[in-house]
Amino acid sequence: MAEARDSKNNDELIASGSKDIKVEADKTTECSFSLIISNCFVAEDGSLVINKTKLEKTALATVIDTATTITGSGKVGVFIDGRTVTLSPYSIGKYEVTQEFFEAVMGKNPSKFQGESNLPEAGETQVLRPVEKVNWYDAIVFCNKLSILMGLEPCYSVNGIDDWQEFDYGSIPDSKSYASYSSWESVSCDFTKNGYRLPTEAEWEFSARGGNQSADDWNYTYAGSNNLDSVAWHKGNSNKIHEVGMLVPNRLGLYDMSGNVTEWCWDWRDEKFGILDSTPATGALSAGDYDYRVNRGDSYSSDISNSSVSSRKGGFNSPYHRDTIGLGFRIARTIK
Repeated sequence: MAEARDSKNNDELIASGSKDIKVEADKTTECSFSLIISNCFVAEDGSLVINKTKLEKTALATVIDTATTITGSGKVGVFIDGRTVTLSPYSIGKYEVTQEFFEAVMGKNPSKFQGESNLPEAGETQVLRPVEKVNWYDAIVFCNKLSILMGLEPCYSVNGIDDWQEFDYGSIPDSKSYASYSSWESVSCDFTKNGYRLPTEAEWEFSARGGNQSADDWNYTYAGSNNLDSVAWHKGNSNKIHEVGMLVPNRLGLYDMSGNVTEWCWDWRDEKFGILDSTPATGALSAGDYDYRVNRGDSYSSDISNSSVSSRKGGFNSPYHRDTIGLGFRIARTIK
């Protein structure tokens, strides 16, 4: 962990990622026989089918299928001048996790933007708006539960919790006064597992930039464009969240990586150096080392300057904090 907290040049930040499951319409891969019977699988178009229901806008996109090293050249963000970042193969959600998707896995929709007082725009579907008002622990429990549903290996471990499938939403900590909060602070992630997880901050920014340092869009101000209105819902063009995927995607086919809702990442935020802890092999820092988990992309209520692919302004929250309107996430998987 010392290297991640170090302010020296040439910090090597190792991140890994996730894998699409490619299947025919009537077949599955990486799912057990019992899951096939219960209709839990990945459809031909990449959408997830959970409990006999096909969930729209749940597909993943492959970002890189071979290890890639990036030598930083910028002044802000992850890929700054003098830093080398090595990414292992991964894929990432094309869309932010929707309210429908979250509720199908967790049995709960905590979002502010639902109900008669928060109707969507004409032509948009309510349940396809991104889930928000979720804390970091909500997101990792979602990932573990989804992994089990899909017959995959859960990535996250918390001392004292052995049965993620039956773990209840109401047992997720939402304050430091939670009885076993110290166990949650020391949550670990096994990046060699094939289940779903949060992207690291390095994976998130690499994806938002389009996944190719040599391409023109790598230096675009926003995810997929220099014109924020074409790719993002932000303070200047919206007063609410919108159905995911309504604007222009970036080159990788990823939507809403600028604006709509801010997205949780795996990393702790180091306030002293303003850099990240993104070394998967070592897991989390011990309780009390850091106080915040990183979030990126900013939301419908953000200023233009906070919506850039490199912006880390205000990009952190306490992992138990559940009251932030417009804070959601997208999922990733490791490619083996």
